[in-house]
Amino acid sequence: YNAVLHPFDAADDLAAQIDGFVAQHRPDALILVPPHANSAKLLQRLHELDIRYATISSRLRESCIDIGFDERKAARDIVDHLISLGHQRIGHVTGLKGHGARTWRHSGYRDALRKAGIAYDESLVVEGDFTFESGVAAAKAMLDHGRPPTAVFAANDDMACGVMREAYERGLTIPGDLSVCGFDGTPVSQLISPGLTTVRQPCREMGRVAVESVLQAIRDPAMRQQQRLPYRLQLRESSAAPGKS
Repeated sequence: YNAVLHPFDAADDLAAQIDGFVAQHRPDALILVPPHANSAKLLQRLHELDIRYATISSRLRESCIDIGFDERKAARDIVDHLISLGHQRIGHVTGLKGHGARTWRHSGYRDALRKAGIAYDESLVVEGDFTFESGVAAAKAMLDHGRPPTAVFAANDDMACGVMREAYERGLTIPGDLSVCGFDGTPVSQLISPGLTTVRQPCREMGRVAVESVLQAIRDPAMRQQQRLPYRLQLRESSAAPGKS
């Protein structure tokens, strides 16, 4: 088999785009990642075309093969970590609207607060879109708050880096004045200083299992599989007890 990597524009008609892609490449199967893995219209079109597919981290039940991990529990675990350090005012930078990861990670944040008996404060939750720039903007809003948070959980590593950048611009230290956690375990989390506490998303493993599964589905169209893989917290220097340098 040959692999073809093809971007689709989520702002346009995905079903129409897939028709053109199928006509040009005649694929045996497709692997869809978010946000395309969450398009019910796209999945329905693939059923109509009788094309096997696997999704990664889809929030839809229509997918017969979906490989992912428990993002809600992972988010709860990393916020639990901040709470265990003594943080009570924990900000959250959300992900892109319509993206499954946004919903799961925000829900995990709320789960951790609820379990610890900490009231949910909407003023500490700021919209983001998974970009560095949105992390900077979110940090500006949080740090201008009359009672700013002592820790921030950003829904991905890029936004967490944006939060750290804005904190540094204000002369704050991390984690002395502000603890910061991200999500995904991207290479930048190891390169930035201090190292970013984050959740290692099992990207390579999800890709491998998705390919193995969809190859089986080509041979056996009746195949069904919903698999959740293990994740890992990567605790680094960006998180510490409040006021601890």
